[in-house]
Amino acid sequence: MRPKYPKNNPPGVLRASELTGDESGQNKAGNPDPSLNERHKPLDKKARKGSDISLKARAVRYLSIREYSRDELFRKLSPYARKMSLKPQSDTRQDGDLEVGASIRDEDARTGMTEVVRSTGDSDSDSGEHPFDSTVLDALLDELEREGWQSDARFAHALEHSHRGRFGSRRIAYSMRERGLDDELIRESLDRLKDSEPQRAWQVWRKRFGQKGLPTDSREYARQARFLASRGFGGMLLPGSFRGDTSQTLTWTVIRTSRLVDACQ
Repeated sequence: MRPKYPKNNPPGVLRASELTGDESGQNKAGNPDPSLNERHKPLDKKARKGSDISLKARAVRYLSIREYSRDELFRKLSPYARKMSLKPQSDTRQDGDLEVGASIRDEDARTGMTEVVRSTGDSDSDSGEHPFDSTVLDALLDELEREGWQSDARFAHALEHSHRGRFGSRRIAYSMRERGLDDELIRESLDRLKDSEPQRAWQVWRKRFGQKGLPTDSREYARQARFLASRGFGGMLLPGSFRGDTSQTLTWTVIRTSRLVDACQ
């Protein structure tokens, strides 16, 4: 049989008399034992939130969740670097300290920290924000890259893999530029996507318009073409005639003017 415990004395918790030898919870001198309160004192809210986490620990925490580009990670860490620059030197930890608090995401929501764009010149003073030395943060990002925590090439592959089933090359290239990837990485990604572009456009179209069927007039064609263009399958190339193609390949019509060409005739 399982042993029965008193309601107010669950297993593993000693009573005051067991700690002090006195039912009153007092020590031998007759004074309340302060260790009893200290033993069950809840953790400080600031400690639980981990507000003093070092920049490197915070960066490693972010990178363990998903890949980040260098520029994206800079913007993510900038508010905390600015916040730490306002503290006395004795209150900040070293970048090598990897002690992580209970929840970084909870702290982000509590403090209202938002991402900021890398600033140059006097933009910090113009916006009223306290300037900070970005060379410290750049040095940290260099260290993370050397240690293999952060890689723009790896991030490019991850973004390409997550976007290729929903977007065209132009939309993917825009997302990469927005996250600060260099032109060489973007070109390499576009080269990998080039051969599968018609196939992916067909799959996106079929998922959106498959039940409705092929366009029967210029108005419906323009509507479907605008949808594909918004997904990144656009620019100088817009889908031409689907014409009941069952081989899952597309005929492409080169658009030489700003008007949509009626390819349904």
